[in-house]
Amino acid sequence: MNRHTTAATGPDEEKVVTSGSLNIAGIREVLLLHQGLSEGQEKPLDAEALSKKYNVDVELLEGLFQYTTLPAPQTPEDSSQTPQRKLRKA
Repeated sequence: MNRHTTAATGPDEEKVVTSGSLNIAGIREVLLLHQGLSEGQEKPLDAEALSKKYNVDVELLEGLFQYTTLPAPQTPEDSSQTPQRKLRKA
């Protein structure tokens, strides 16, 4: 079983899940809403509001917020400051 995830959309990302659980797209959206970074959002939402919206346990979301973060979006300025690594020929 492959446990590595990437930011790229995979075949299971949008798969419908049972009530009380989240798929990868749901987790990403919950994290964005909690951090106040979702489009059209004015303020961050707390775990209780998100648990009601997504029909999941508050404890599940609190654990998610404690141990999971989204990578910061990379701006063009960031990529120009990052030194390019060259691969050595073997």
